[in-house]
Amino acid sequence: MKHFLPLFFTTFVLTLPLLISSFSAQAANLINSILTGRYSYIDLAAVSYGFLMVMSIGSISQGGIGALLPSMQKAIKEQSHLALYANIIALLGYVLVSLLIFVGFYLLTFYLNVTNEYQQTIRLYLLPMIIFLIALQLLSFAVNILVITEKIKIIAMFGLCATGLDIITSSVLVHGVVIDQVIFIQQLGATGAAMGSMFGSLCVTYLAYAYLYKTKAIQFKITTELFQLSHFIQAFHLLKMSLPAGVAALFGWGLMFIITICLTFTFSAEKNIAANQVLLILSGLLLVFIKVSSSIMVSQLCKRTEQSLGNKQFMIQHLIGYPLFYAILLVVLLSNFEIIVQLITREAGVILLLESIKYALACYVLLNCFDNILNNYLVSKQKNSFILKAQIISLIVFLGYLIIDYVLFGWTLNSLWVGLLVERSVLLILKIIRLNKDQPLSWFFKLI
Repeated sequence: MKHFLPLFFTTFVLTLPLLISSFSAQAANLINSILTGRYSYIDLAAVSYGFLMVMSIGSISQGGIGALLPSMQKAIKEQSHLALYANIIALLGYVLVSLLIFVGFYLLTFYLNVTNEYQQTIRLYLLPMIIFLIALQLLSFAVNILVITEKIKIIAMFGLCATGLDIITSSVLVHGVVIDQVIFIQQLGATGAAMGSMFGSLCVTYLAYAYLYKTKAIQFKITTELFQLSHFIQAFHLLKMSLPAGVAALFGWGLMFIITICLTFTFSAEKNIAANQVLLILSGLLLVFIKVSSSIMVSQLCKRTEQSLGNKQFMIQHLIGYPLFYAILLVVLLSNFEIIVQLITREAGVILLLESIKYALACYVLLNCFDNILNNYLVSKQKNSFILKAQIISLIVFLGYLIIDYVLFGWTLNSLWVGLLVERSVLLILKIIRLNKDQPLSWFFKLI
């Protein structure tokens, strides 16, 4: 028991480079939200809908591209051009599919049950985000190569670079530039924020591939050999193999996007969606550490045998260390909630909504904390199929809750977040039952 804090802080130090890189992914959403929240709550609501839509689509390809890592590692190690070409074609396949889905959801914005002003703001925001979506996928592929070549610090540097470019560009474009009452750059609101994210992602993607080319981390030339049928057949098998990982990655962003669509049917939809965006920002920032430390925790668990005392103690250390860490963060958050929220938006109606739901946010973060720990353990024991089944079951429960809630009471921001808590609870219970089946939980209480 007394050793859990040293191990917890060791994990934090090891995770720091990836933490910076992962934060940069959240940073685009955070920057867009803060800048547009101070500009207009309608623009903030547009960022919420648009960013969640893009990340829901992008998470499928990002998860799938992440699952290509073993295949890419083998191709690079063996210097197999056939395997490398197949991986590149698989990447292009994900890009094409994501663009088709994007177009479908873009057309859906014409039929949203919201004001014309909000519809138009969403559509203008989404146009630059097409480029952001493509750059995100290309960058994920480059990050895979950098991970294979053990260039973790470079990934963190690129993440910081993207964040810096995004802040500078978005700040100028959202609020414009006025000198001596002369307008040099027009205020663009949410569209300006999207253009800033697009510019930052394009620059970093270019830098990543320029670095790979300069360091010769990957040898690749575009030739007619790329278009041979055998490459496309192998690429199809890679897509088939990696798609389940992409679907699993969809659950996080996808659930939030479903909630945002539901909120378009509520009274004063723009304020509800803007408040929901603030909640997502806060929960995302709080949970980024445990999500990033997953790879380290899984690797440590994989080194231990399932029945060893060391493995059980390791689990205890994380079951106590992480929740304690997040309990402290949540106390700080809740005691300074209004001050923190006002950093993002000063719209009185939005702040009032957030005050009524802050405790649901705290419960959601703690449930996610425990869920991540159990998920890491199950991944280390290669229970990926069970994890996907559990996610599907919890999603079905969540959709059932949405239908009942709409029929009996009508959707509100509070009721939708209660639905999220129900979904997380069901998922957590299923994982606890599966863990108890492998290792009866009596060992937990004995070691405490």
